[in-house]
Amino acid sequence: ERAKAKAIELARMAEEDKQRLAAEAAAARKLADDEARAQQEAKQAEEQKKQEAEAQKAAEEAAELERKAREAKSRLVPFSPLTPRSADEEAKEQEMEQLALQEQIEAKRKQQLVAHTKLVKLKTQNKLKIDDDRRADRDEKIAARFESRKTADIAMAASYQGALSDGDEDDLSTSSEEKEDSEDDYSSSEDDDFDITDCLDNFQQIARLGAKFSRHAGKRIHKKPQLRTVKVSFSEDGKPVTLSWGAGSRAIKMKDIWYISWGHCTPTFLARKDNLEAMKCFSIVGHSEKQVLDLEAYTKRDAKIW
Repeated sequence: ERAKAKAIELARMAEEDKQRLAAEAAAARKLADDEARAQQEAKQAEEQKKQEAEAQKAAEEAAELERKAREAKSRLVPFSPLTPRSADEEAKEQEMEQLALQEQIEAKRKQQLVAHTKLVKLKTQNKLKIDDDRRADRDEKIAARFESRKTADIAMAASYQGALSDGDEDDLSTSSEEKEDSEDDYSSSEDDDFDITDCLDNFQQIARLGAKFSRHAGKRIHKKPQLRTVKVSFSEDGKPVTLSWGAGSRAIKMKDIWYISWGHCTPTFLARKDNLEAMKCFSIVGHSEKQVLDLEAYTKRDAKIW
């Protein structure tokens, strides 16, 4: 049994190494993508500055042409009847100059409008690209978390399947009546021979992967318990941070845990003491009255380890 437990532990460690290498590879890919994105953003920023400079230059040129047109208009000589030919020719020449300046102004305005349109289009493309990158990063993180959770669940299911198969072999070796007669003696002898020291040395790995327990809640004794996977998350230096038993708000920080009781010590278990075995029950009690997690293990050994 110890050899099998050691094999399961080695398989878990190998799976963790695999997950760590996958995480490092994902981090390397993300770093490369960030560098490429930074270069692309720098290039786009430079192009945007260039477009803004062109638009500003076109606006300045248009303003300069308008100023010249106003000056030319102010220099117009009024028509004099004394010299009809020369005044008419001069008026026509000034009118032609005025028309030429107006055409230049219109051309500069069109150029400014084109530059402004390009700038708006470039900003829109940059915004869409940033949104796509954020969406891709979010999808990648969700997929990585789902794969990690799936791998952990598969490993845990395999370990429990092995334990259940051992129990089935023992059941096949004895009749149902013999099993009922010797169940209590076997459980007590198993707990007496059980050395918790070996499991405590590896408890961090066990808690990290999690274990399944039946959670009891409320004072209705006929209410069916819920099957929950209890896990412990650790910090980088190996200190326990959070204990969770599901998604969302089903978690409690380690600093908020007051004590852990073993047996029928809470109102929920006291109401069910006639139906549940005390050595398989334990409760995680927080500082608040609402923070009580009543769990029932499959075996006395699991309850004792946790």
